[in-house]
Amino acid sequence: MPAIAVVIDTTLDRCLDRQRQRPGPLPGRRWGRAVPDSVVRNQHQRTVASLDTLTAEGFVQVRRVD
Repeated sequence: MPAIAVVIDTTLDRCLDRQRQRPGPLPGRRWGRAVPDSVVRNQHQRTVASLDTLTAEGFVQVRRVD
């Protein structure tokens, strides 16, 4: 079956805003649902960089949704 990639195209600022609204860690835990901004920035950068390579990975179509 042909594979289609669906990419949720979210700006870095929106990702960071949403991230800051997540709960922090529970007592005794290092992380909660929120992680440091540096993690969000890194993941966003890696996602954006990978968009051009999705067809080379075998996806027949890439759909970007904003």
